[in-house]
Parts: sequence; structure tokens; C-alpha cells
Amino acid sequence: MYHWWWDQRTGKVTWEDLGGEAHADPVGFAFADQHQYFAQSGTNTLHHWWWTPQDGWHRNDWGGSVKYPG
Repeated sequence: MYHWWWDQRTGKVTWEDLGGEAHADPVGFAFADQHQYFAQSGTNTLHHWWWTPQDGWHRNDWGGSVKYPG
């Protein structure tokens, strides 16, 4: 998954590759000081990315079956 954001300091759009597989539109939300993102992986499992200001980005796969009908 790629992450884009506006960098106030440089006045430019910045991006980074967070790794993992997003094979469907991701959904994300912010809660307190965390950012959480979820998407269907290439093997139809639930892939999860999250960010906290204390330790940055993480990702894992929650397993299960989340095959997006198509």
C-alpha cells in the first residue's frame, strides 16, 4: 500500500511504500493518535496497517476470508 500526504514543512506531496498487499479499496480511520487501515490481500485475507506517533508504521495479516465479490 502506498501512503501520500502533504508535507507542511517542504510544501510538497510526499509518499512512501508501506508494503503488504491491497487488492481492494482500503478503508481507514483515525482514532485518538492512531491511524488504522484495512484491505483485502492477494490471498483474500484481511491485511492491516497502523501508525502511532510513538513507533511509526506496522502491518500484519489478520487471516480469515474477506473475498470481495466481483
